[in-house]
Amino acid sequence: RGHAQNEKGQGRVMSWVPPYAVEACRKSLDQSFDGIVLKEGLTHLGLQFWVPTEDGGVKFVDRFKPIGDATVSSFRKWGEANGVKTMLCVYNTSTKGWDWELARSAFEKNRDKLVEVLVSETLRLKLDGVDIDFEGKGNRDKDREAFISFIKELSRRLREGGKELTVDT
Repeated sequence: RGHAQNEKGQGRVMSWVPPYAVEACRKSLDQSFDGIVLKEGLTHLGLQFWVPTEDGGVKFVDRFKPIGDATVSSFRKWGEANGVKTMLCVYNTSTKGWDWELARSAFEKNRDKLVEVLVSETLRLKLDGVDIDFEGKGNRDKDREAFISFIKELSRRLREGGKELTVDT
């Protein structure tokens, strides 16, 4: 197959499904452009459906069309059928836009809970891993150590379950 990932697991091409364009993305995944089928170039698909909570949990985005387990399952099945790994993507958006304080509260003050919730949700939904997409304005130099500790712990726990971790930078 024409996937961007070779036999040694090198090379990744990832795209995302944002919560405000679920149906448009679903349709485009099977389209071809000048004879190139989009799905044959992808190795990973990030489902941008989760946001962190201040206490270290995660929840489905609720500002757009309702997203739930059935939506996730349909994309997971598409990924399985097309050799594309499907990822739980958690991103730190709120009514303020990109909310660095929300992300920091989750990964710094409630790291253990956030790691546990992300691993549990990934396993429950039979996804291939987690994609962390924390962005925004803030003192990231000050938060670097806490973020790295969070990423290391999450990576260790996911690997134990045979799952992957990607981080958007």
